[in-house]
Amino acid sequence: MMVSKIGKTAQVRTGTSSFSERDWVGPFYPKGTKPADYLTTFAQNFNTVEIDATYYAIPARTTVEGWAARTPDDFLISAKFPRAIVRGGSGPRPEPKVILEPETTYPIRDRFLNLMVGLGDKLGPLVLQSPYFAKNVFSTPTTIIPGMDPKPPASWKG
Repeated sequence: MMVSKIGKTAQVRTGTSSFSERDWVGPFYPKGTKPADYLTTFAQNFNTVEIDATYYAIPARTTVEGWAARTPDDFLISAKFPRAIVRGGSGPRPEPKVILEPETTYPIRDRFLNLMVGLGDKLGPLVLQSPYFAKNVFSTPTTIIPGMDPKPPASWKG
């Protein structure tokens, strides 16, 4: 579906923030659907998905290649940047001194981006999900905003 507003055109896609919920077998996926077949079945009903799993771990190259292989040509895959970048680690609370800090997070960012580019034309938006801005973690906006460098790494093959 295309939507036009003041001379600009935007594409509206339908999907969810995951495709791998076992609880969907029965209500959405046919009974007996194997986890390896979830994405293929999902892509027969939707035209985009957000891969939430990338927030918790950078996937293997073979996983990314599998996502591309199991979806149609016009399918878009969005992914979250790893939490190590946007939370400054994997602990229960964000680490403001490390969040988006180049020396610490750029190697992770570069590895993530170089994997995601393997999706080719199926690569959709990449989401930087910021942590909750709690006063006891982020005392001022300047605690996080300076680290938000919109430029991709020079090594990115995108």
